[in-house]
Amino acid sequence: LSTAAPRRFGNAGGRWHLLFSTHRDGTSLAHLLRTTSGAGPCLLVLRDVQGNLFGAYCSSLGDSEGGELYGDVRFYGCGESFLFAITRLQLPSPPTGPSVNAESGGARLGLYPYRWTHRNTHFIRSDGEGLFVGSGGAHGLWIDGSLLHGSSGRCETFANPPLPFASACVASATTDVASGCLPSEAEAAGGGGNEGDGGGRGDGGGDEAGGEAGVEGEGEGEVRFECAALEVWGVDEIVCRALRLCEGHVHVRASS
Repeated sequence: LSTAAPRRFGNAGGRWHLLFSTHRDGTSLAHLLRTTSGAGPCLLVLRDVQGNLFGAYCSSLGDSEGGELYGDVRFYGCGESFLFAITRLQLPSPPTGPSVNAESGGARLGLYPYRWTHRNTHFIRSDGEGLFVGSGGAHGLWIDGSLLHGSSGRCETFANPPLPFASACVASATTDVASGCLPSEAEAAGGGGNEGDGGGRGDGGGDEAGGEAGVEGEGEGEVRFECAALEVWGVDEIVCRALRLCEGHVHVRASS
């Protein structure tokens, strides 16, 4: 994640501070927004009940003043915001030889960032209906006020597949992860899942990897999920250190 964040906050930045955790702070979106307001850019990471990992980098969270009105709703943030899914990368088996420990191919975590398409500026919305990241066609990520339920679908803002499906897929290590070409739109929208894996079929029922993530949501191509855990990290060390809530809180190096 540190490589996907803006460079000034990523590998070249300072420490990240844990601003909110459902395990520590409970399940209230209102509490989350009060905690993150004024904290600068934030990284929201959640795990659903199927074990899928995904989330959003928000250029700000809870600071809706100054945003743009679209009808009766207000979006805020900037084009540095993005959605992401964390998936498993299947590594090839190493060559065998006298100097090589011949272990079978393993799996590592890979990151799929879905960045701003410039098609609209519907970055972040937080109000009585929940937290929204991305819009147009569907909401890229929506989480309700209890932080227990949500949905994800392809949106014009980030051109992302449903994030639970993207996380459930297993990709080859030779795939260009940064391009977002895997998981493919066909797989995310119900094109039959990954070859040889069965991760993320959009048939409304899911599969062993996707589970209940295959349940259709209200918008076109949206899938619902249940949130098992959610954390929000402040990535601007200078801003976070000035917040009283960060005193004594867990922090990590961005490069870890």
